Amino acid sequence: MYLNIDSDFGKPVVGTCCTMCPEEEIQMRERENILHPFEVAPDHHPKRPKADRHKMVKEYTRPSPGKEDPHPSQIRTPQALVTTVNYLINRVATRESHSWSEIYDFIFDRMRSVRQDMAVQDLEGKEAVEVLEKIVRFHVYSDYCLCMKPISVFDPKINNLHTQECLKRLLNLYICHPDLTQNRAEFEALYLLFNLGDTDALRHCLNSLTQIRHSQLVRKAYKASRAMLLGNWVEIWKTFYSLQRYPLLQCALHRHFPDIQRHVLHVMNRANSSKVLSVPIQCICHQLCIGEPELEMLTSFLGLQLQHQHVTFSKTALQHMTQIPRCHNASIDKNLEKWTIPHLLLGTTDVDELERRLDSALHL
Repeated sequence: MYLNIDSDFGKPVVGTCCTMCPEEEIQMRERENILHPFEVAPDHHPKRPKADRHKMVKEYTRPSPGKEDPHPSQIRTPQALVTTVNYLINRVATRESHSWSEIYDFIFDRMRSVRQDMAVQDLEGKEAVEVLEKIVRFHVYSDYCLCMKPISVFDPKINNLHTQECLKRLLNLYICHPDLTQNRAEFEALYLLFNLGDTDALRHCLNSLTQIRHSQLVRKAYKASRAMLLGNWVEIWKTFYSLQRYPLLQCALHRHFPDIQRHVLHVMNRANSSKVLSVPIQCICHQLCIGEPELEMLTSFLGLQLQHQHVTFSKTALQHMTQIPRCHNASIDKNLEKWTIPHLLLGTTDVDELERRLDSALHL
């Protein structure tokens, strides 16, 4: 968590590194030949690659007992941390030559290192809020994009754990710094949707500022979370479709789809169990908030009979259903196509201006 590791004086370390990676680490990783492919210089020798200093990003190192405290020159300044996160999103996340799972692994590690540098400095204020907002968006986006990958490629539990840590830290910063709450409504709503139906999240919302609690996004998220407790999936789907302009909020809600769909299927199965009765797939797709291809995959997984565009339920069906696999949602996919990754994750409409600033920062 966020610990003060400067035991000698009881004060946080103040970083002095103004680049994305300390020079000492660049030399060490180049010497030990442990450069990531995203960090090597062009036209390098395949056996002894050279580092591209404009692409090198400090990697995460796990703390260990007896290890010396990091020197200030190994800790990045707040502005360097902002530049690092912007670089990861604007340059690495947009690589079309690599799969998102490859990109995710690299960015996940480097953003964890950013958070580590924030922790040892006990960093708060504008830079901390800006960095955490972008990290949260990255984790929520990745949770959706990689939801169908096997556990060997993507572990949703680990990703969710880091999302929760960053979200809670961010919400605490909003409380401590009320002048830095420009995007607070977005992340308060995201916290509710990410923890749909959680009483602690609902309680947090009720205890928040009146103007935040009454904002349109937070009110929608609160209704959906309350509906989850009441088993009112119709209200949840209404909220989902009302968030067309906020695809990341839809992504946060999407992680609860299997639980909602399992509940809906049990209700439909009890109501429609009959050898002579079948339900049109259009009706089921509407109730489950999925498309026909996803329904075909789901019925195959659950062992339900699908014939002539109808599904037949039975009393013995779904008895052993413990979970439903996640799959991509056509509505979310369509919304995500309208946005570039930098627009989504940086939360800005002026990506070109950010690109110019990033070029200037990387070539100082």
